[in-house]
Amino acid sequence: MEKPICVMFCSQQLWFAILVSFVLCFVLLCFDYSALSGSDDSIAPLSRNPLVAVVNQTDSVTLELTRENRVVDVSDSCLGQYIYVHDLPSKFNEDLIKNCHLFTRGTERNMCPYLVNLGLGSGIQNHEMVLLNDSWFSTSQFMLEVIFHNRLKNNYKCLTNDSSLASAIYVPFYAGLDISRRLWGVSTSERDSSALDLVNWLSERPEWKKMWGRDHFLVAGRISWDFRRQTDNETDWGSKLRFLPESENMSMLSIEASSWNNDIAIPYPTCFHPSKEDQILQVAGQNEKAKTKSLVLLCRCPKA
Repeated sequence: MEKPICVMFCSQQLWFAILVSFVLCFVLLCFDYSALSGSDDSIAPLSRNPLVAVVNQTDSVTLELTRENRVVDVSDSCLGQYIYVHDLPSKFNEDLIKNCHLFTRGTERNMCPYLVNLGLGSGIQNHEMVLLNDSWFSTSQFMLEVIFHNRLKNNYKCLTNDSSLASAIYVPFYAGLDISRRLWGVSTSERDSSALDLVNWLSERPEWKKMWGRDHFLVAGRISWDFRRQTDNETDWGSKLRFLPESENMSMLSIEASSWNNDIAIPYPTCFHPSKEDQILQVAGQNEKAKTKSLVLLCRCPKA
């Protein structure tokens, strides 16, 4: 008689466990459905990105957290593209342009005419009507930093005065112009003076202390090697700007590539600066129709 009682008891335990499991699954299913139903008075689940919070209210406002945990509207077309520009002392940019006559040291070329017209230089005279439009200028190959800074100020639509919204922070130091006046017959300490003053100024800024310069970048109108002097020998070339600890956290856009990961190469400035798309199409059309007897092939290899 003991065996049937045991079997009956075990059977009751099994059915009880199944019933409890079913009830728990039903409760969890109902809970998940209510959370995902998207009713007007509910809060939508957070995105997988911990910085994004989506709130469904009557006006369907979509919000995002900045790096300072401030909520902003993600419908903003500039979100993720904001750039904050440091207001550097004038000795790092404007004063260099005012003293452009000092750039001629070591060369026989007057650099001042190349600084007019926001760094584009004066327009090229088209007396023989060789050029199709007025988009050609006497632009120096070393004016990249001046051109970039002016284009950013005058044309970029996503500048911000709030560094917490910025995805990148621009340092408008004209490093190329600064070193141009100190490459010949100048001590290493004088060549490094502006770079040291710059990093000392930046390191005291609250914007720098957010990420210790990893979100900062500068633009140089000379090659990277002009800023990577490895010793303090007076005969060595350039400054040690890019070997300063603070500068190593920053990225630099320059006219030639280097073997360092935080240097980014962009093209040399050309003399062609179209202001309209039609001007580009006009030049392209001329090249397509041209009957040339000679073809030119440009070759390059990766920089060692």
